[in-house]
Amino acid sequence: MGGMRWLLSLAAITVLWGCPPEETPQPPPPPVPSLASIDPGVGLTAGGDVVTLGGANLSGVTVVAFGTAPGNVTSKTETEIVVTTPPNSRGTVSVKVTAPGGVAELPDAFRYEVGVTIASIEPGTVQANHPTTIAIEGDGFLVADTDPIVRLDTTQLTVVSATSSHIAVQVPSLDEGSYDISVTNADGRSASVTDGLQVLAPIVIGSVTPNWGYSDVTTDVTIRGSGFDGTTAVVFGTLPGTNLNVQDSSTITVTAPASGSSTGSVAVIVRRGIGDEGQLADGFTYYSSDGQLRVLEVRPAVGRSTGGQSVVVWGTGFSSAVHVYFGADEATVTNTAADGRSVTVQTPLHTLGGQLVEEPVAVRATLGGSDVSLTNGFTYYRMPEITQVNPTTLATAGGDTVTIGGAGFMPTGMQVLFDNIAATDITIVSSSELTCISPAHAEGVGLPVAVINKYNDSVTWAGGGVNFVERTRIQSVTPSSISKAGRTFMTLRGTGLAPTAQEMTVTLDGRPVLDLTRVDQNTL
Repeated sequence: MGGMRWLLSLAAITVLWGCPPEETPQPPPPPVPSLASIDPGVGLTAGGDVVTLGGANLSGVTVVAFGTAPGNVTSKTETEIVVTTPPNSRGTVSVKVTAPGGVAELPDAFRYEVGVTIASIEPGTVQANHPTTIAIEGDGFLVADTDPIVRLDTTQLTVVSATSSHIAVQVPSLDEGSYDISVTNADGRSASVTDGLQVLAPIVIGSVTPNWGYSDVTTDVTIRGSGFDGTTAVVFGTLPGTNLNVQDSSTITVTAPASGSSTGSVAVIVRRGIGDEGQLADGFTYYSSDGQLRVLEVRPAVGRSTGGQSVVVWGTGFSSAVHVYFGADEATVTNTAADGRSVTVQTPLHTLGGQLVEEPVAVRATLGGSDVSLTNGFTYYRMPEITQVNPTTLATAGGDTVTIGGAGFMPTGMQVLFDNIAATDITIVSSSELTCISPAHAEGVGLPVAVINKYNDSVTWAGGGVNFVERTRIQSVTPSSISKAGRTFMTLRGTGLAPTAQEMTVTLDGRPVLDLTRVDQNTL
């Protein structure tokens, strides 16, 4: 019994003092994420840009915030997260990731920008062959690392300066025309303006008509030349013109101002809004009505050599006692203005020398002891005449070469009409001969032929006109076989047969047939 008690006690001791039970192991704490990079570091305020974040311990990230706005995570690994940016205000924000192990942040790592826009190009018009600088106004231009690329069509321009809303670029010497402008950021975003830059030809003033005026009144003038598109002002000396009207790139009408007591010649200056100008030195002259006899202009300045045309001679110092001469021939004065500034006359007859069709003459005025003239002040011209037309039978399809003889054919500006239809390819052989190509015309007999000169004087040929017929074509021959002895009646059918049998010849194997009779325009 004593031994048993000892064993139980030992068992009890073993139970009371034995090894404790094993504990369940705890998992390690989640790793803390870290961020090292972001690409790209810029995007649009509207959001939607795909951004890649690089770092470590990123697989457990649950939130990626751009500022305070959460992005949309599309994929993630331990070292990389791909996220779509949320909308945000323009400016720079921090990018923060949140994971069970903690938070990581890239301060001021992402910049929100508006999309690239071009609002204006100043100036939008420049002069051809004239290097210059233009400014592009807009928004969303990225300038942090490298300037945007600006192209004119496909040519890259040199950027002078750039901000997020303004770019200044150098424009090289360019030919006349329209050019596209584009701006491309380093991230590839771009904007463009089709025909954003207009390049205009230089301003050239060819003539000012009239090129004179009285100092005490305004004068309406017409300026002709080139490069007038975009004209904003015309200046006479230092005085601005009024009533400016740019009719097209080659014609301007404007009112020259009165000059007060100032007289003499001044430059005529045409200016455009792009800062360039063209001028004609001594292009306009002011005169005062000081009683001095002058001949300044004849209106109209052209007339027929037959004379008898009423024209007005403008100048100063005229009175009822004035005598006016065109070349050596005196004109008939019909009226003298009370202010002495004009005299109305009937032009005298003038004989043109040789083969001349136009001849300028001086216009003289004499009064008392004064004798003044305007060199080449009036031009006489010969009226056109037609003496012959060859050939007189023409194809309805047109295309025949016609020679017209006569007189008064001018080197330029001549027209030829066949029954009021214009001929083409008019060639002036001499003042008495021209050639042309006949137009297409329906069949007709005795149709009129007219010649018109550049002054719109016309003459119609009195020789009986021309005939338009269809071009001759044989479509059938009946019978198709004949006796060698001849004397076989044949019928030919076709188109374009001449009006009479006498105007036609029919041959058989090179030998003329006999007793030709025209039945109608389609049958022989």
